Amino acid sequence: MSDVPGGHLSQIQEWCVRRAPAQIREEIQVEHTPRGTAVTILERRSTQVWPIAQLRYSGNVLTGSWQLYAVDTRGRWLPYPELGRTARPGPLLQEIDRDPSGLFWG
Repeated sequence: MSDVPGGHLSQIQEWCVRRAPAQIREEIQVEHTPRGTAVTILERRSTQVWPIAQLRYSGNVLTGSWQLYAVDTRGRWLPYPELGRTARPGPLLQEIDRDPSGLFWG
């Protein structure tokens, strides 16, 4: 179950679908798993799954904000240092796409 605004969750889901082009979706999928106030972005290839990023929501629907987290080599989620909190998940998803420090896609 998710405790994040539905419109925001839809935006994340649509981003995941767009992230894997149709011609490779049988081999690679980008998925999201909401749990409470966190949404984890995963890459799935065959039977293997890798965590890519996590977006965490805090506050209420009117004044809430999102923060981006990256996973370290020990599997711990650490706040992404190059971008602060945002009102919507879009800027965080754009940062995952850009991946200027190589923390998300390698």
